[in-house]
Amino acid sequence: SNSFCTLLVVLGVPRGWPWSDRHPLKPEVLTSLRNANNPREGFVAWLCPTATTETNTHLSDAMPSDFSKYLAARPVVRAVAVATAVFAAVVGVAVGISVITGAASAERSTALTELERYAYSWQTKVGTRLTEASSMAAAGAAFASGGATRVPDWNASLHERNQFINNDTWPIIAASLFQQIPGVLSLQVQPSGIVSMMWPPNSAPQNLDTWNMAHLRQGWIDLARGGVPVTVGPHELVQGGMGLLVRYPVYLGPTHTLADLWGGGVVVFRVSDMLNAMNITDEHVRDGYEVICYAQDLTNATKRPSVITHSAGATEHVLKGDVRPHDSFTVRLQTADPKNGLFMTTLKSGGLPSGKTGAAAVAAVVLPTAAAAALVAAFVFAVA
Repeated sequence: SNSFCTLLVVLGVPRGWPWSDRHPLKPEVLTSLRNANNPREGFVAWLCPTATTETNTHLSDAMPSDFSKYLAARPVVRAVAVATAVFAAVVGVAVGISVITGAASAERSTALTELERYAYSWQTKVGTRLTEASSMAAAGAAFASGGATRVPDWNASLHERNQFINNDTWPIIAASLFQQIPGVLSLQVQPSGIVSMMWPPNSAPQNLDTWNMAHLRQGWIDLARGGVPVTVGPHELVQGGMGLLVRYPVYLGPTHTLADLWGGGVVVFRVSDMLNAMNITDEHVRDGYEVICYAQDLTNATKRPSVITHSAGATEHVLKGDVRPHDSFTVRLQTADPKNGLFMTTLKSGGLPSGKTGAAAVAAVVLPTAAAAALVAAFVFAVA
């Protein structure tokens, strides 16, 4: 109004304030303000000397209210709210699925590691049992070497090669040794490969000539050359079943050759009896595993494995001839036989975790995340 402009002039409000330097109003400016048809325009011209007519015209327009500004910005606010909610949902779902997928993979990896560790522990247990048998065979060999007098001619007849050590202490010694290792089928003394003495009595055919059995002869030759106890097999036993032979050499001369090899002390295991004595199937089941023990001809890949024992939960696989099912772990029970292998397959009862993310797990992440995003968007819409 004119009175407001006059008041400003009287008070000496500086021209261009607050953007220009302060100075008193000049007389010509006062005259311009008083003579202006529109005091407001004159005041603006004085207050902002650089303002154009167009600017002054805009300033003279009605200023938009806060509500009109809000109405203009409302669609943008809502769009941003929706975009933010969608982005948060996508990120949340991606992170959630990544977490549960990693957890499933880690669960499977842990189960596999435990399975392998368990199988190796049984490999060690069986190896320990065979080492004990070597000690038992060594005792039998020591008994034999104490009574042996001459090296037999390995190429002579059975009657000429056979030697019986006349020592009344054999039953006492043999019985004592036999009780130390569960699962042993027979403890024998074999001059030049002939079963001349055994414990328990009649645990093997008397005077059985193993030297002239094609699948056992090479084992005697390797024993003579090696000079150390050797486990061979598994082989078909005359007594029935698959067996392991633990031989300890007896020399009557200085060289490790057949010319100085008298024979050996031999421990015979029926593999199924040895494993049953160790409660292999019961302990596997108790610990949440299944087991398949089998023999394999390593010289003939087309020959089917011979299953020796298995737990009840592995019956279906055995009937199918599948001795190495999916998600199982197989170890070889070490012997010195290059032609025959004894193997043990361990598998988890009920199977291993798949390592895949199930639909329920995905839904457990997606649904809450989507619901939370929807609630956030709805809240912003309501407020907006």
